[in-house]
Amino acid sequence: MMKRRQVLKHLLAGLTLVVGTGALSQQVEAQQQNQPQLTLTVTPDTFAENGGPAAATGTVMRTNAATNQALVVTLTSTDTSEARVPATVTIPAGATAASFAVAAVMDNVVDGTRLLHIEATAPGFVKGRAQVQVTDVTPPALRVRIRNNVVNEPGAVGTRATVTGTVARNTILDAKTNPLTVNLQSTNTAAATVPATVTIPVGATSVDFPITVLGDAKVGGTERFQIVATAPGFGEARASLAARDSDVATLTLKVSPNTFSETAGANASTGTVTRNTATNQALVVTLTSTDTSEARVPATVTIPAGQSAVTFPISAVVNKATKGNKPVHIRATAQGFKEGQILVTVTP
Repeated sequence: MMKRRQVLKHLLAGLTLVVGTGALSQQVEAQQQNQPQLTLTVTPDTFAENGGPAAATGTVMRTNAATNQALVVTLTSTDTSEARVPATVTIPAGATAASFAVAAVMDNVVDGTRLLHIEATAPGFVKGRAQVQVTDVTPPALRVRIRNNVVNEPGAVGTRATVTGTVARNTILDAKTNPLTVNLQSTNTAAATVPATVTIPVGATSVDFPITVLGDAKVGGTERFQIVATAPGFGEARASLAARDSDVATLTLKVSPNTFSETAGANASTGTVTRNTATNQALVVTLTSTDTSEARVPATVTIPAGQSAVTFPISAVVNKATKGNKPVHIRATAQGFKEGQILVTVTP
């Protein structure tokens, strides 16, 4: 008999506990239902990222609260890179609800459909929350950036300068699992070169590559060209680069042969004078010999328009007064140009 009473006592205690717990839960729920609340809806709840500043309309409503005063409600978006809302909206006195615009954000990133929440809060009110989806309409694209897009040309032929370029892809989801090979090209390979291809590795959205700027020893002002990036399924991307000319207007002399006999006559050697500037106009060049008793040149020679060089004769002079080899400098000068000079040797 004693054992039966103990079991019954325990059963009754358990029943009382269950009933008590249920009553408490109902009481809490009733209190929450009676508490001032904010209810939030967004229509439509799915919109495209290019939907603009009024892609959807949000409505916030107050319940279980007096309406005799205006209520300022704070609004937030859990992902402002996809959708944005005003900082606040005011429910006017006498009204239970107010509407506001939900702006879509075009992020130019291929990131798929994004899920986020719009939230409404006010002191003393239970928070309102609405879920929205922003669909992706961005096409796959590349972007090229050059860290220093104005550089000084190195100068002499064969000299080089390097700047860094970056190519990026906007397919952030695909980047997690796949590399991307990008084709690169310079629109002026005489001014700058780039690698034929570069690979953006798995897990990365961009990669750096070198741009080699080439010296040409020609005075031609600033050269402008572009670096072009392409990849299958992606649009073409370009970035501009300017190479500022650092060359000085210069005359250069060459002779052949540079050693000749004093008895070689009026055409003992042939000189060539070259300019490194634009050729749209003719250029008159003054020629001199440092020893006209051994070698002579014309007083002037003209480089014609459209040409960068011209030849002239060097005459040998018989000079019985001198013995041994005689060094002579031939010089070329023109206004605005650095002088050109070369050594010839006249033998007896």
